[in-house]
Amino acid sequence: TYDVVPCAVNSCTLPKGTMSAGADCSSDDEGCTVAVLEAAAPFTCGPGYGGSPDKANAACDTDGGTFSGATFCSGSTTTCDAAEPDTTSANMQAIAADACDGTATDQTCAHTCLPDFGRGSITCTSDGTYDVVPCAVNSCTLPKGTMSAGADCSSDDEGCTVAVLEAAAPFTCGPGYGGSPDKANAACDTDGGTFSGATFCSGSTTTCDAAEPDTTSANMQAIAADACDGTATDQTCAHTCLPDFGRGSITCTSDGTYDVVPC
Repeated sequence: TYDVVPCAVNSCTLPKGTMSAGADCSSDDEGCTVAVLEAAAPFTCGPGYGGSPDKANAACDTDGGTFSGATFCSGSTTTCDAAEPDTTSANMQAIAADACDGTATDQTCAHTCLPDFGRGSITCTSDGTYDVVPCAVNSCTLPKGTMSAGADCSSDDEGCTVAVLEAAAPFTCGPGYGGSPDKANAACDTDGGTFSGATFCSGSTTTCDAAEPDTTSANMQAIAADACDGTATDQTCAHTCLPDFGRGSITCTSDGTYDVVPC
């Protein structure tokens, strides 16, 4: 026999700014079904919203989602025109007077963070003022092979800020890397990204020259002797897979050997 589990009625919430008195259907409520919404009071618009809302054709396609199909209120584009966002201590470039005019209710005005800061927002709220979330300082990691003792800034660490990097030990190069690294002008443009701007270590092109990649059972065509010489640390040597095989890699590691990933 078949065990039939009935479909359950979906419950949704109204888009922000559209309300229906007498039902828990608004965006900050638990949500309601289409039947409850249809039996509730006509739509009205909240502060900072306007339009001619109409619940006709309201649909709730996904449980826990937002009603669709009907005509909802839209954010006014003049709600915050009499105000200016206060970006003092927000780690942002100054906003020109009236530059945010026309920002609809609950929408954001464009902003630019100061160097080495990111994220942040400027949002027009329904009370006619701007809510400014300050830009936060970015955290980055050093490119592989460049290290700075005493700080969690290396490529396999959690990352650090420019200020922490500047206060840490001078750059040094890891095994298989060389150069004259210098942290001057280090920048962290994207949170979770890699430091840029400074002078970093580069992979040595002789690290693996004394070795040969072992492609036995790697489903690759044989590599001629010394064909991979000059492959920099952590870079790959060209290879050709056998017919009907793909991908694979031959990478020069910092210990002077090749890491072969079979095709």
